[in-house]
Amino acid sequence: MLGVPAFDIHERRRFSLRAYLLYIFGDMPAISKLMKMKGVNGYSPCRMCNIHGVADPSNPRTLYTPLYRPDGTSYDPHNLPLRSHSEFTHQSHRIATAPSQAEADRRAREYGITGTSVLSTLSSISFPLSAPFDFMHLIENVMPTLTAHWTGTFKGMTRGDEDYIIPANVWQDIGQDLKSSGDTMPSAFGSRMPDIATERYQFKAENWFTFLMFLGPVVLHGRLKSAYYRHFLKLVNIFHKLLAYYLSYEDIGILEVAIIDWVADYERYVLDFEARIWKVDPRAGSIFDTILLGCLPALSRFIRFSTYPTTCGRLGRFGATGTFPPSAFVGQLYVQFKVANILSQAWLTACGMSLN
Repeated sequence: MLGVPAFDIHERRRFSLRAYLLYIFGDMPAISKLMKMKGVNGYSPCRMCNIHGVADPSNPRTLYTPLYRPDGTSYDPHNLPLRSHSEFTHQSHRIATAPSQAEADRRAREYGITGTSVLSTLSSISFPLSAPFDFMHLIENVMPTLTAHWTGTFKGMTRGDEDYIIPANVWQDIGQDLKSSGDTMPSAFGSRMPDIATERYQFKAENWFTFLMFLGPVVLHGRLKSAYYRHFLKLVNIFHKLLAYYLSYEDIGILEVAIIDWVADYERYVLDFEARIWKVDPRAGSIFDTILLGCLPALSRFIRFSTYPTTCGRLGRFGATGTFPPSAFVGQLYVQFKVANILSQAWLTACGMSLN
């Protein structure tokens, strides 16, 4: 019999203890490969829904996924065409049984998948529900895009007169403020911040997280025009909610509305419907996977993000050896969460917003 022999002390009987794989964690490109998907540059790039990409006329090789299109078509963010496990199975079967390689390639492009994932044979796995987005890439896919808009460096899509652009000399001051913040910022918040004006190439997910959650609301205050600054604060508020210890169904409903509103405002601020297509990253799936996972325990959402790679590595070693983490390590995590929550609440309150 499969499983590990165990004894139920309440029922006073023996049983076979089994473990089932329910969720697959990893960065977005890796999970896309495991799911046999084409990925972000595909015609159907999203693993949660069937939104289709459109090409920039000046660069037809790159596809984008805005909600609202210049040809008048659009996607309702409240009712996206979500994928299902049965659909994954049906589409992969159609690709495998295509009458020719050309037809298989055409179907793969239309569906955004290349075949049948070996993981789909596990009865406990249901695509796409078992493959939620990882928190790191949710930040890394959004923050560089926003800073490119603010600095007028969004490749091929900036006229230079947009009123959300921060003057170069002001951006340099912001970079200096970020770099000098390391002199007084506790190490619990992570490594020292690089100069975002001259050393942005040094920014990693940890730095983008620190900028988004803690320093950005400070250094952008009075430097980014009010409408765009408040738009940024709404994003800060969304990510704070996603890091909550507990999410009720009411919280999830509030998050859904907040994310949809944020994306709609983003497109309204930066899209020119008649002239060009801009890159938009709706991340509507983040709400979907939040509903499924609720509040994850000490993994991709709960662990203090500035120490995420190191923390996960240490926790993994504890698990592999069957030992408990030392009290000092657990205490450090607790202090990081406590301090981060207090300071973040203080700044958002000062800006007229709240984590609640």
